[in-house]
Amino acid sequence: MKKVSILIPLYNSEKYIAQTIESALNQTWENKEVIVVDDGSTDNSLKIAKTYESDILKIYRQTNKGVCAARNYALKKATGEYIQYIDHDDIIDLDKIEKQMNYIISHNLSDADVVYSSYVNFYDDVNNILPYNSSHKDKSYDKPLELFNDMLIARSIILPASYLMHRNIIEQAGGWNEFLLNNEDGEFYARVMTKAASVHYVPKVKVYWRTTPGSLSKQVTADYLNFKYIAWTAIASILLKNNYSEKTKYACSQLLYDYITEFRPNNEKYLKPLEKFMRQNNIEFDTTGKSSMHKFLINTLGWRRTLLLKEKIKQHNHRKKNIL
Repeated sequence: MKKVSILIPLYNSEKYIAQTIESALNQTWENKEVIVVDDGSTDNSLKIAKTYESDILKIYRQTNKGVCAARNYALKKATGEYIQYIDHDDIIDLDKIEKQMNYIISHNLSDADVVYSSYVNFYDDVNNILPYNSSHKDKSYDKPLELFNDMLIARSIILPASYLMHRNIIEQAGGWNEFLLNNEDGEFYARVMTKAASVHYVPKVKVYWRTTPGSLSKQVTADYLNFKYIAWTAIASILLKNNYSEKTKYACSQLLYDYITEFRPNNEKYLKPLEKFMRQNNIEFDTTGKSSMHKFLINTLGWRRTLLLKEKIKQHNHRKKNIL
């Protein structure tokens, strides 16, 4: 029976870490180990985790270096052939690993093949399920990067905990980018998919993604926008280099469109380099649903100048309305 290492990066999750650890320890796949790396927590997270320490569950601590460094450290300590990541506030079905490992065995998958399963988004209680976009689910891929195309077009994701893969793929991909302190998972899995031979969907398994108030993914700071810009342009570069097609270009346009429009005006400093990046990579600004005049301006002035012009006109009209 192949060994699976369950890796949990931990930082200030005293409210949830016990539930996460128990979902790992209670996995029905018998040959397993759990590696917890505390990333310099300042609350009671480490103390709670230590109550579960055993021959199966090992705990390590590092000074605060970020989730990527914690995951890389955990991988160095892991002895399993297959790797299961779980974030410190998420939960996985107790038979998640068993079903995915049985799929790998029954389908004679190689070390270069990756499996994944669905997730549900919940708030605090797993019975309080939130809406989520699952349009890219239920599919297996002979070309792994096509999964990324579908995710970007659907504006959805697959969680780190959804995947199960051989450690060789992670090592070949180069591990997690420790420079990225958030928005790191998409960039990592894009590199993983360049090393994978195929990706297989395993049904009847769920991962539970907790929506946590105040999490890093909800804090739009200058650093957040910087890491997102680096990660998302890296994803686009990986896709275009390794899976070039019209669909890939469209998928990249959707990814970057979200960055352009969702974070205004805080992303101001990134508009010009992003425009240059898109021009260099022949990525068009998506004008679906735009008026004829809007399309004309974009074609004439470019999307960046058009966006700034539109915002100035809106600000002018707002000031004029207040004066009147």
